[in-house]
Amino acid sequence: MVKIVIWAFVIIALSACSHTPYVNQNPVVSKKVDLTAIDQKVAKLDKIVPNKPASLKTDVSLSSKNFETQKFITKLESDELTEAKRKWNERHIAVEREREQRKKAEKKRRLEIARNKAEKKRRLKIARNKAEKKRRLKIARNKAEKKRRLKIARNKAKKKRRLKIARNKAKKKRRLKIARNKAKKKRRLKIARKKRLGKKRYKIARSRSSKYYKVNGLYGKQIARAARRTGVDPRLLRSVIKAESNFNARARSSAGAVGLMQLMPATARRFGVKNRRNAGSNIMGGARYLRYLLKRYRGNKRLAMAAYNAGEGRVRRNGGKVPSYTKRYVNKVLRGYHRSSKKKRRSSKKKRRSSKKKRRSSKKKRK
Repeated sequence: MVKIVIWAFVIIALSACSHTPYVNQNPVVSKKVDLTAIDQKVAKLDKIVPNKPASLKTDVSLSSKNFETQKFITKLESDELTEAKRKWNERHIAVEREREQRKKAEKKRRLEIARNKAEKKRRLKIARNKAEKKRRLKIARNKAEKKRRLKIARNKAKKKRRLKIARNKAKKKRRLKIARNKAKKKRRLKIARKKRLGKKRYKIARSRSSKYYKVNGLYGKQIARAARRTGVDPRLLRSVIKAESNFNARARSSAGAVGLMQLMPATARRFGVKNRRNAGSNIMGGARYLRYLLKRYRGNKRLAMAAYNAGEGRVRRNGGKVPSYTKRYVNKVLRGYHRSSKKKRRSSKKKRRSSKKKRRSSKKKRK
């Protein structure tokens, strides 16, 4: 009994002084309890207590004498094992808690990172939306500016068009006014010419020595009457008769023209000639036709003579020029007309000279 008490006391003292309970440093790797520390303690007990077995590992079955010691040792071993298991469990729980905390912290960190990324994305999206809105606003403003400019340009174009129309209207009015004034002037001139022609009588010379009047003034009365009524120069009428029929009242062409002025049937009907063979009516119809042609071609005698000979349609188709096959006829008529006008000028000059001489002589006599 005394031995057992001593044994227990020694074991308690040793365990209080130098016992370090076993804690597995790597509890995840292995969960087995190391028995080296227990073997060391048993060796110390063998030194103190005699008749103890050599090793607890080797001697599992003990004798009946040492039954109490065996029971104490097994109890001690079970207590140490439970203590070690408890500490390991505490350590394992702490590690697990730490792991859980780390996992939670990692989760928090990742959540924070994800939130930051989402926040960045949201801000980027907002910034992009703002930029898109700005761009669209800019495009809309540009479109509005373009529309405004187009509207201004259209208004300007409208104003220009209206101004142009107004100017054209003003030009038309001015031209109409000028045309009316010209018509008034022409009418007045026509009236004055008629009055003048009514007062003046054409006296055609019948000189045998004159080259122009080779036929001794034939049909002078009829030519003077036609010239007085139509206002056509009698020298031109005489030159046309000379070129057309050479003063032959019975002349007839292959085309059907008859008389002194070689009138066609359609022309005679047009200007109211009933008898083309009558010299007076033939000359009157030809004079009316010449007056119409001179008026149409604005006093251009060459075109009037070309239309009288070839027809108005031929002159129009030739571009308002004298056709080549009528040039000879036109030159013949105009040559005779200018020749007669020169003679008239010469005679008027002679008259002026003679009148001057008379005045001088009268003055000398008075002195």
